[in-house]
Amino acid sequence: SWSITEDLLTFKAKANFDTGNLHGNVGVQVVSQRQSSDGLRINQTVSPIAISPSHISDAYTDVLPSLNMYYDLGGGHRLRLAAAKVMARPRMDDMRANFTPSYSNPCASGGSSNVNCLPGGTVHPWSASGGNPSLQPWRAKSLDLSYEWYISKASYISVAGFYKWLDNYIYNQTLVADFSGFPVPPTATPLPTGVTGSPIGTLTAPANGKGGNVRGVEVSGALEFGKITSMLDG
Repeated sequence: SWSITEDLLTFKAKANFDTGNLHGNVGVQVVSQRQSSDGLRINQTVSPIAISPSHISDAYTDVLPSLNMYYDLGGGHRLRLAAAKVMARPRMDDMRANFTPSYSNPCASGGSSNVNCLPGGTVHPWSASGGNPSLQPWRAKSLDLSYEWYISKASYISVAGFYKWLDNYIYNQTLVADFSGFPVPPTATPLPTGVTGSPIGTLTAPANGKGGNVRGVEVSGALEFGKITSMLDG
């Protein structure tokens, strides 16, 4: 019921440097992205199913510089610093150009105790879930600092701290939607006499939020078992 097209063009360059005990590289990526989605806005609650086509597209460019370097303290000990502007593409199905509505009678199955289900009341039985063809990637600025001890060829210990400043992120947003024109499914339990069913409901779809941070500390390591006993060499 939907399709997505992505065209990604990436230019990249990197330069290495070595000066004394300091080693590393600087680089940059320029990512040009075009995306579009063809979808069917589907009403599965009626027979025959009501369908209307939709086509939505978007385009944007990201410039992503990066720095990665380490200072050799000797004896297998290193300090490493990394800084970059980074991004992560949205999930494919989050960019679909369709939504599927549903109808749920809030006065059925014991819901009659709801004050809105009394004569003169108004209920909102419509809801839907869908995608966002204009959804853009997660974007952040990232800083990592670590201490690394390379004990042998296959053994090491590392303690790293990281901090990411989020420029935007992806979350599920609930929007008000108008379902006028969608017929009530014939299998739905009728609303009580005197109760009005509003065509205004909610649509849940992914959206881009702004701001925030992610931070933490990682401890990692590997142990070469051959250092314990030669029987475990390799």
